[in-house]
Amino acid sequence: MSDFDTWLTNWRAGIPREKALDPNQRAALEALADFSERHRSIPSSGDVDLWGFGTAQMMARPVEGGWWVCLHDLTEATGIGHRELQTAFLEALDRDEGEADTIEWRNPEDDEHHLDLVRHDFVMRLFAERSPWRREFFENTADLMAHAILKSGLADQLGGVVRITGDGTGNLIATATGETLADVLRSSKLPSEEVARHRACLGPAAALQDGGL
Repeated sequence: MSDFDTWLTNWRAGIPREKALDPNQRAALEALADFSERHRSIPSSGDVDLWGFGTAQMMARPVEGGWWVCLHDLTEATGIGHRELQTAFLEALDRDEGEADTIEWRNPEDDEHHLDLVRHDFVMRLFAERSPWRREFFENTADLMAHAILKSGLADQLGGVVRITGDGTGNLIATATGETLADVLRSSKLPSEEVARHRACLGPAAALQDGGL
């Protein structure tokens, strides 16, 4: 049994013994324990910095890294309305890739309660595809993403690089160089990972730093 499985077993066993919990709180915690088991995530608290665009309350942390937050916490930071957030959430449920889930429970009066939770990769996709901040998000995180793809080794596997140059008369010439994406990234003016990580969390302030506003 892994450390996580041991923790989950002990936590489940302790919920019924918590005398300070009312029945509704106990039902909610049992639903959260089911969620933890499905996603191998440990309930956590604290604010998550959404790349400088705002914060959200952390609900759980997967054992392999990342975080889960409430869907309704994302409206202000992402600039996306409730209806569109819900649409994106339902689409994620349909994809069934483990980046969205709903915790459901009933209180003693048989009232239904639920909480929609989303994982960090879902939130990144929101910023990249739907947020009015998507251009700023892409520009801020591009260097950090480049470091990530280099670290993963994927950039070394992506070959077939074609460089476009001009011939001086207005015509463009495409030349296959035999390089990989890793070759291109390493030869570019990629800042250090520390600098890239700092910029990725600047949010709208990055434009001010660049003199764009």
